[in-house]
This record gives sequence, C-alpha cells and structure tokens, in this order.
Amino acid sequence: MPYKTPKNTQNNAIFQFLWSVIKPYKWCYLLLLQAPIFTSFFIPLNNYALKLLIDKINNLATFDFAVVFDPFAIFCFANLSNEICWRISNFADYHLQPKIKATIVEKAFTIVINRQFLYFQNNLSGKIASKIAGIQTNFVQIQDLFMFQIICLVLQIIISLIMLFFVHIKLAILMMLWLAVLLPICFVSKKKLANLSALATHKKQEITGVINDAIANISTIFAFASKNKEQNLLAKHNNEFIFAEKNRLKFLFINHIFIGFVYCLMSISILYLLIKLRQQQLVSNGELAMVFSLIYFTIEATWHLLKAFDNLLIAVGDFKESFLVLQNQETSFDKNTATQLII
Repeated sequence: MPYKTPKNTQNNAIFQFLWSVIKPYKWCYLLLLQAPIFTSFFIPLNNYALKLLIDKINNLATFDFAVVFDPFAIFCFANLSNEICWRISNFADYHLQPKIKATIVEKAFTIVINRQFLYFQNNLSGKIASKIAGIQTNFVQIQDLFMFQIICLVLQIIISLIMLFFVHIKLAILMMLWLAVLLPICFVSKKKLANLSALATHKKQEITGVINDAIANISTIFAFASKNKEQNLLAKHNNEFIFAEKNRLKFLFINHIFIGFVYCLMSISILYLLIKLRQQQLVSNGELAMVFSLIYFTIEATWHLLKAFDNLLIAVGDFKESFLVLQNQETSFDKNTATQLII
C-alpha cells in the first residue's frame, strides 16, 4: 500500500513546492491563460453571428451583402482574435515548458539527494527515479488539463447559458436545472477515482523500481543465480498492478455509461423540444439555429468537462503518489542500551 501522509501536511507541501516552481514564471502563465479565457467567448459569438445571418437572409427579397455585413464582421473578429490569442499562448508555452520541466526535476533531485542513507536502503533507486519522473510528467498534465480544458470549458458553459437566457429563458432554466443535478452527482462520485489512480500508480512505480534495480545489479544477479527470484518478484508486482488498474478502469467504465446515457437523453429531448417550439412559431429560424447550437454545445462541453475532470483526478492521484518521494523520510534513532561500537 502507498505510504500515508496526513492530508493537510501533504497538500501544504505540494502547494509550497509548486509555488516555488511557478513563481519565477507567473507572467508566462498569464499569457497562457488569456487564450482559454477568450476561447470561452468564441463559440457563443459564432452562434450569435449565425443567428443574425439566418434572420437577415430570411427577410431579404434579393440578396444584399451590405445587409449581412454585421454578422460577417462578428464572425471574422471572433475567428481572427481566437487565432491570435492561441498563437500568443503557444509562444509562451514554448518558452515555459522546458524551464518548468527542468526546474521540477532539479528541485526534486535536490530534496532527495539530501535524504539520510537509511532512506536509500529502504527505497528502491528505480522507484525513486520513477517518482521524480512522475512529478514532472503529472504536473505538466495537470497544468494542461486545468488551463486548456477545464477553465476553458467551464467559462464556455457559463457564457453559453448567459446568451441562452437572452434568447429563450425557459430553455436556459431547463439547462441550468439539468447541470445542477448532473454535475454534483458526477463530481461526488469521482472522489474515489483519485484514490484508485494513486494505488495503480504506486504499483506501477514499484514495477519500474524492481526492473531498474535488477538491471543496475545485473552482475550480482548472474553471480548468485537469482534470476528466478527477480522474475517472481516482478510477477508479484505485475499482478498487484493489474488488479489496481482494473479497478480504476472499471470505475471509469461505469461512470462513462451513466454520463453517456444522460448526454444522449438530453440531446434528443432538446432537439425535439426545439422542433415543437418552431412548429408553434415561438422561435425564428435564426433563434432555432442559435439555441440548438448553444444547447448542443453546452451538453457537449459538459461531457468533455466531466472527461477532463476524470483525467485531472487521475493525474492528481498520480502526482500525489509520486510526490511522496519528497516527503517520506527514514529517521534513525540511537538506542540507549546499545553498546558502543569500537573500531
């Protein structure tokens, strides 16, 4: 089982470590964030331009480009601005990522190398190296998931709902009620995912530790004919990893069945409701296109948000398990009754 560290102690240590890594590059992170924030306005603006375009064309006896210039201009502004923002974000990312990765490894290695010798006796060197690599890999994954998916999707859902309120308030309320029921249920059920992921990561890192140490000590293994012993040890860790990984994937499978069913049901229901509203002349053709696009996008964004949250919890669980390498300390105590060693 993974080493258990008090939750508050571990969270504080993680925050202090990450802040020491991020602080020198905080302005780069602001440049990274501007693209996801602007993107949250991008699709609603496109939908609004589409609504204006359809309504204006429906009212034209003969086509006149000057009449549809406003929606065309909105569409061009949204697309060009979105492209510029993402290229600025990419530019900051190119400069930031290598430095962040190198800083994480350097700081983690500095902490580990100053541990007492007893620490290295009780922990496989391969496992320690695997955990340091896990800190780096999972930090980058958490950063990308949080900044480029979760923040972006949450803002897109909020802005789409706000625009929907101005077009059709009853449908907006229906969407809010659906989200108010679905999201809390999903987020509460996903708490287990981080723990399952941490356990699977712990078992995976034990396998890496066994392999790395066996290869590093290959001359000793051949000298004492202990190849079978090493293979049996690896088989034992492999079986434990398979069991832990199956539990994690089973949880994800059941979770996606539930979310997928709700997603399909809501999409079909909304389309049917919109067709009935258009049949009763309660929405125009432009409003029909805009409302359907906003609602369908909100449902789609919610699905992707929940999947991104799954991946975030997996990465957080992996990161916390890897971070234990910077917290576990082996302390030796002198025994009062021990005889003095005389050399």
